[in-house]
Amino acid sequence: MFLDDDDRLEQDCLLSLSRVIAEKSPDILIYVGKVYRNGADTGKRFGKLGESAGYIDPGSLRDSLISSHDMNSLCNKAFRTELFDGDDSDYSCLPARTVGEDKIQLLHPVCMASSIYYMPDELYIYNSRDDSTIHSIDLDTAERFLNNEMFSYLRRFMQYNGMTEPHYMETVCVYYLRNFIAVYYRLRKYCRAHGKMKEFRSYEWKTLDREAFRYSLSRLLSAKEKIKLSAARLHL
Repeated sequence: MFLDDDDRLEQDCLLSLSRVIAEKSPDILIYVGKVYRNGADTGKRFGKLGESAGYIDPGSLRDSLISSHDMNSLCNKAFRTELFDGDDSDYSCLPARTVGEDKIQLLHPVCMASSIYYMPDELYIYNSRDDSTIHSIDLDTAERFLNNEMFSYLRRFMQYNGMTEPHYMETVCVYYLRNFIAVYYRLRKYCRAHGKMKEFRSYEWKTLDREAFRYSLSRLLSAKEKIKLSAARLHL
């Protein structure tokens, strides 16, 4: 299990997990996280897959990893230790280079897992801070939020799992484009509020994934997303 230093577990969390592990013996056990801010429950949840407990298809988790941020967190999952055997990747540099380090470290154990069980219990408490990396985008951190390194890892993950059909490539590229849209407009809003529009307009988007932009008109994108993407590309 993983626990960030400023987060906490609900009382009896470990007891609840141990009972399910003893009965179901999954390779990965997923539970639900709650988001707190300033000591209060925001009502936001992560890792919620439904109201009922049960096994989930490992393939569905792999599909989720290449299509959205929804299942990124390590913290709402318990792993069989052996799933990490054979992973010789050096993750020590990730916190300084990307905001997707959790997802990158998820890829190997998910590749190795043959059984995944979900329980809807809300057992993890994530304390959201205004000064955390995820809230502090600016011109200096934009590259980290674009997450090219994470998407590079995702493509290697897809190759390893035989996810080479065209629809898988379209899925991960649309995921990249949605992330780009969010980063671009969030950065634009920040620069406008701080009188930095000149710097924003001259910002060099050196790390863009040109392969992904081939899918700018994908049927998976909504009309609104296509318009926002087209407007952003006019200024690149």
